[in-house]
Amino acid sequence: MARAPDLIDHHDGQHEAGQRDQVEERPHEWRLSHHAAEVGGVAQAVLELDDALGEAYLTKAHILWEHEWEQEGARQAFRRGFELNSSNAYGYIIYSYYLQAMRRFDEAADAALQAGRLDPGSYMIYMVAWQPLALAGRVEDALTRIKSIREMFPEKVSDEKE
Repeated sequence: MARAPDLIDHHDGQHEAGQRDQVEERPHEWRLSHHAAEVGGVAQAVLELDDALGEAYLTKAHILWEHEWEQEGARQAFRRGFELNSSNAYGYIIYSYYLQAMRRFDEAADAALQAGRLDPGSYMIYMVAWQPLALAGRVEDALTRIKSIREMFPEKVSDEKE
């Protein structure tokens, strides 16, 4: 698995441009919420105090991508965040969602699997990886992952039907 900056750097940006063309204006309810603006402001304040904190860059990337729809800024923040901390499993999950939104499904699956390698005991991280696998056309891998949940995390799966 390549480090995230390598995944980011080899991409030429055409998917982002295509996404912007398809969604020029977000509906009002999709615009930056007050809480997202506060989180983005906190991340920026943290970076002003310590610009070597990878987690703050990953938070900034999440806000830029999902709430401000600034894909190039998000891409740069993801790159810097992973340069500073390439072992942040949750960051790879957020990055996977970003890549899915950019329709870069193979890379999204790789990022989700990297998160799982970094934190193999996390139910949440293990669970979310099936979706990018399926979107990347790796349906058998996605189904295998879903079926193995009961074995890997028996305490999370109930045998009772509601």
